Amino acid sequence: MRRLLPLLLLLAAVPAAAALKWNDTLRDVYVNGALTRDGQTLVNEHRLAYLPPSGEAWIFDRDTREVSTADRALFTFNDDRTSATTPDTFATQRADKFAMPDESSYLFNNVLIYPHQSHAGPMTEEALWATAPIWKSICEHYTPDAKVVDQLRGAKPARVTIVFATWCGDSKRAVPRLLKALHEAANPLLQVELFGIGPDFLTPIETIRERRLTNVPTMIVERGGREIGRVVETPATDTVEHDVAIILAGQALPPHRGRYERKAQIASGHYEHRDAKGERATETWELYETNDGGLLLHSLIVSAKTPSKTIETFAALDGRRAPDYIEVTRRDGDHVVRTRASADRGKWTVRARGDERGLTEQTLTVPQTLLLPATLTYGWPLLRGTIDVDVFVLDEKSPIGATEKARVSIAGGMIMPLARKPKHHVATRTMDYEVSTDSALQVPTSVHLSDGGERRLLDMTGALPRALPAANGQ
Repeated sequence: MRRLLPLLLLLAAVPAAAALKWNDTLRDVYVNGALTRDGQTLVNEHRLAYLPPSGEAWIFDRDTREVSTADRALFTFNDDRTSATTPDTFATQRADKFAMPDESSYLFNNVLIYPHQSHAGPMTEEALWATAPIWKSICEHYTPDAKVVDQLRGAKPARVTIVFATWCGDSKRAVPRLLKALHEAANPLLQVELFGIGPDFLTPIETIRERRLTNVPTMIVERGGREIGRVVETPATDTVEHDVAIILAGQALPPHRGRYERKAQIASGHYEHRDAKGERATETWELYETNDGGLLLHSLIVSAKTPSKTIETFAALDGRRAPDYIEVTRRDGDHVVRTRASADRGKWTVRARGDERGLTEQTLTVPQTLLLPATLTYGWPLLRGTIDVDVFVLDEKSPIGATEKARVSIAGGMIMPLARKPKHHVATRTMDYEVSTDSALQVPTSVHLSDGGERRLLDMTGALPRALPAANGQ
């Protein structure tokens, strides 16, 4: 035993072999022109793996455009088959080159792996499982909270319409788990309906408009033909089924923290708004650190005259203080418009949903700074310390926004003026706004808009970081 002990200690000190994680991704696979759902596709960075019902796994490498085969036993799946691991390096046998008809399609011999084309319209649960078999696996392996199941079991008569898309990751996480909770509740008084949204959030456009859909999944709860609440995309509580149970009980959901991860709150405060007509609103904001060393701003503007009219903003700067993503949601009674933009490889993809057009999308170069409904973003050019900038401007005139050239003149505690060049005009406009900042706070304390409106900081706790590195080498 004494001889074995050093060997055992040595083995214990050897680090575990590195592993690659592959995540399930739903694709439409055609073999000899016929669609098949019997296999599974997974992705790992630049590689896609296709595991047919039997035989070896096929590995497609986007960088080399080569397809190779590997032993499918190398893939070790988790319980619900939403992910698998393989050794960091494993033996493969090169088969040949493959073609990519577009950036998301793979063509090799008689096999075409194509972006998933989701069903649009009413859908049965059986059809859902047939379309997305892994969703059924998620449902079967999920254990909902027993207290939530009891709440659903005791709910009064209602209709729960689950609107989703099988291309949507949030739908994949939420819908199978909600269905499992409803199955276990087995409440005959709850009528559950499934409704699919087609590719690119475009079909059926009539339903998207009538149901005021901005994102999927959306769980709409109705009683007596009247909507009593809805859950949009992510839950306000710990799970979607818990949110649904709270709505069914006639209770108000807690404030939604948004879908964005964050660390500690570093500052918060309130602004008073007054527009050119004298109408007032109150803005509540919080600023957080993010996991990558950036900043996340959350702002909610509520009209004093019409409390149902609100503008909610999430906006983030990455660790280099460059714009990372935004989400702006405008609500006016039942009318909702949500605009989202995110940065990816130098491009800024902007999508607006929920207005009468259903969906608007554009792709721009990532801007250097932002000018959003949230007042704190008016100070971000100062934080960046730049002079000539590309500003992404999102205002009430355009739910999709636009990038405009701007020159920011910094003098003491003032940012003035921000000269923007509107499209189709040569001359620049005069001052759009003037921001007075408190050097100790490093946030706008007053904003005077060119149309006569103004904003004034009422109170603040905490402070922004003083030293901010410049983005994009500026």
